[in-house]
Amino acid sequence: MPSQIAQRTLAHVVQRPAPHPCLVGARVALRPQCLGCDGRPDTGQRLLERGDVCVMQGDPATHLFAVVEGFLRESTYDADGRAVSARIVGPGHVLGLAALNPTPSSYVATIEVLSRARVCILPADRARAWFTDHASFALDLAVLAAADLDHLRRDLALRAQPADDRVLALITELVRASTSDPLAWVRLPATREQLGEVLGLTLETVSRAVQRLVARGHLELRGRDLRLTSTHDATPSHPTSRSDAANPDKSTAT
Repeated sequence: MPSQIAQRTLAHVVQRPAPHPCLVGARVALRPQCLGCDGRPDTGQRLLERGDVCVMQGDPATHLFAVVEGFLRESTYDADGRAVSARIVGPGHVLGLAALNPTPSSYVATIEVLSRARVCILPADRARAWFTDHASFALDLAVLAAADLDHLRRDLALRAQPADDRVLALITELVRASTSDPLAWVRLPATREQLGEVLGLTLETVSRAVQRLVARGHLELRGRDLRLTSTHDATPSHPTSRSDAANPDKSTAT
């Protein structure tokens, strides 16, 4: 596992003080699993800091994690500790659905906090009981799982596109999850290396793609902040360089 990830256990993370008042009910964009408590969770909304690790891949699946604010990263590692897949999720996502399995199961990914985040940490047994008492929301759970599967399909399709298109699509997604103003200056929750892990690109390829997107007017940079120059789903007007197109799926450089 990468050395920069703090080896913190779930028991340590849930001891962080819960913020008050709860912000869940005020965010209508959150999925029904978050809104189920009517904004008054008794299961532990927590304020987590960058670098906190909620669970490690292979840990027993006992809790769900509903993201209220901030960004988390789900990463899957091979036997040698190399990241083989990753995704970045923001407000409205619920992670750890494997915990709802009635038979004992394990988390298939490590869940790490990328930016200061508010997260509802829900014990699986209480979540299952809630769905039993509110059967009408079972469909919402199916919709939640289907939306995640659809997102995965889009990600797989995107991997067939040139590097510039992939980088711009991910940056656009993160900007829109960060602010209601699509043209606002934002600081992305992930480094370029972490973007590369999500996209299956090297750090060098991501950096070159960002430089080309800036040169062609799709992005503006100001220090560590950036902004999109259009509210449309723009794609680069020029092809990716020959070297990037020939090597689109290298593992991320370290």
